Amino acid sequence: MSLVEARHPADIPAVEWHVIFCPPQTTLRRLMPWPMRAVSVWMDERHRHCFALRPAQLGSILINCVGQQLFLDWLPQDPHDIARGCVAQGWAALRLDPLPWQGYPVRGVLSCVSVVKAAIGLRGALVLTPRQLYRRLLSQGAHIVTG
Repeated sequence: MSLVEARHPADIPAVEWHVIFCPPQTTLRRLMPWPMRAVSVWMDERHRHCFALRPAQLGSILINCVGQQLFLDWLPQDPHDIARGCVAQGWAALRLDPLPWQGYPVRGVLSCVSVVKAAIGLRGALVLTPRQLYRRLLSQGAHIVTG
């Protein structure tokens, strides 16, 4: 069944996801609104930003929220190859088996965590930071990607 034929979100075929966690880069930090930039000082150094990758027919789809902008990009590489490349740079990456559809998740503030949660179908109102997302996904059986 294709996305066009799906009548309900539960009808969309579940896929494997890769979630990448990375430290902030200077350009990303400058794009953050002031309150998020101030809060990011107390975040875990290795888990300050996250984005998601899913397999596409000929590559990957990247879902990334930077500041107040949402980016959807197609990449020609396999998501697992991209995740291994990120791990080689010192970032953290998790591979998730498809999650069953759990109903419409509660939407929060537009942040990298809320976008990744919505994309992968994770519910959890108390998951607000990339570090909390990392720990929640590990507790639900996500696999750590190694280089």
